[in-house]
Amino acid sequence: MMRQILKYTTTVLLFFLCAITQVSLLPYVSIMGVAPNLLFVVFFATLFFQKKQDIVFSFFVVTLAGFLLDMITPLPFGVSIVMLLMMYGMYRWLTRFLREADANIMLWYYLATFLGLFFAYDILLYLASRLVGSPVSLGASTLIALAYSVVLAAAVFFVCQQLFGKAAENNQLKLL
Repeated sequence: MMRQILKYTTTVLLFFLCAITQVSLLPYVSIMGVAPNLLFVVFFATLFFQKKQDIVFSFFVVTLAGFLLDMITPLPFGVSIVMLLMMYGMYRWLTRFLREADANIMLWYYLATFLGLFFAYDILLYLASRLVGSPVSLGASTLIALAYSVVLAAAVFFVCQQLFGKAAENNQLKLL
C-alpha cells in the first residue's frame, strides 16, 4: 500500500516538474520558436516502461498528463485528456502486436511508437483547434517539434532504462 502511495506521489511530482519546465525553461531553448513537448515525452515513457497490467495507473497518468496539457494548450479544458486517452488506446492496440525483444532493438520500437503517437497527437491537436478556432498550426513547426521531441524522448529512454534496469528488461517488445 505504501509503495502504491509513493508511486502515485512520485508520478504527480514528476509531471508537475515537467509542466513547470515546459512553460518556464523550454521556451528559452527552443529551435525556430518550437520547444519539445516534455509532458508528452514523459507520458509516453511512463506508458512504455510500466507493466501492461497496471491499467488503473495508466488512466491516472493519462488524466494527470492531460490535465497539465490542458492548462498549457489554448484549447478548451478536457480536449487534451480525451486526446491522450485516444493515444493510450492506440498505444495498447499497437503493443498487442509486439512481444518481448532483446535490448538492442528496444530503442527502435520505443522511437517508432513514439513518432507515430506524437504525430497522431499533433494531428488531433490541429483538428481540435480547427473545431474551436484556436491558433494551433500544423506544418514545419510540427516537424521541428517532432524532431526535437524525438531527441528528448531518446534521452528519456536511456535514463528510464538505467533507472528501471531489470524491471525494464521484462517489458521489452518486439514484433510477432
